[in-house]
Amino acid sequence: MYNHTHGGNIVFSNKEKNYIDFSVNTNPFGCPDVVKKMWDSLIDKACLYPSIDAKGVSIFYEKRFGIDRQNLVAGNGSIEILYLIPSALNIKSVLLVEPSFYDYRYAFEINGCKINSCFLNEENEFKFETDRCFLDKLNVSDCVVLANPNNPTARMIDRDVILNLAESFKDKIFIIDEAFGMFLENYDDITLAKSGLDNIIVLHSLTKIYALAGLRIGSAIGNQRLIDKIKERKPPWSVNALAEEIAIKLSECGDYERKTLKFLSEEKKRIMALIKQSKIIKLFDSDANFFLAKFINKEGFDDFLKYLWDKNIYVRDCRNFNGLNGNFFRFAVLKREYNDRLINAILEYF
Repeated sequence: MYNHTHGGNIVFSNKEKNYIDFSVNTNPFGCPDVVKKMWDSLIDKACLYPSIDAKGVSIFYEKRFGIDRQNLVAGNGSIEILYLIPSALNIKSVLLVEPSFYDYRYAFEINGCKINSCFLNEENEFKFETDRCFLDKLNVSDCVVLANPNNPTARMIDRDVILNLAESFKDKIFIIDEAFGMFLENYDDITLAKSGLDNIIVLHSLTKIYALAGLRIGSAIGNQRLIDKIKERKPPWSVNALAEEIAIKLSECGDYERKTLKFLSEEKKRIMALIKQSKIIKLFDSDANFFLAKFINKEGFDDFLKYLWDKNIYVRDCRNFNGLNGNFFRFAVLKREYNDRLINAILEYF
């Protein structure tokens, strides 16, 4: 049975409306204005069946990224596709680089796959390395899952590193999760969605960058042969009609995307500089829209989290991530006023 805590998966007290939720890594500006403006007109779509193959989502990817429909399968969030991949592609063993998103492990476990793991190193700032552990375990795995940027470490893997690995291990499937990729300023240049390699599948999400987590819109992009196999396993109508209509409009959000990236670039530098003043928190470099942090003291982490909770601040306790041994937590970059609340709380602790 699925039993894991994720960001945003909390039951608030009677203070619910006052809490600032730093545990969810979505766009701090909320959903785009183009979505808000069309919302009233969507009520008529609620009584209609969506297209069987989520055509509206395919239209977005064709307009925004120039991706052909034959190379894409849309899903009820990219996580739906993740759970279809093991059986659709007949995967018996998978290599995971941890700590990372819990559902990679669970999606393959429930399909009876053997899980092979390598672990990122705190001393190396959680940077990915093609070391002996990775190469040896890749050799005995059918596929590997790499998040780029990774969650919760917020670190990137260089595009050329992945391409070289995929070209060197052509009998392995490389599943690259780019759920947070659109928060990168050069994403269009470094995405592997159009790598041209037959053994790369990119998982992609529209719910993070456009702050539409409740609508569940995502996809997998790759070689047509692999995509067709996934399509054979996907149930019809899994993407609802409202999500389809909204997805089409998201291709018009260029200004919104640029505004987001500019804000994040400036705000992340400011947050990093201010929290460096803290004697109890270590902040790791981030390539994403969130930070991984560590409570340095060996004791008192629960007291610190309660202290934040009492100040109506909720961060993601990362102690249940496989491979994170210590008092780690993760927080999203939100609006400046909210970030200031968290920064001040950290600097005032003790």
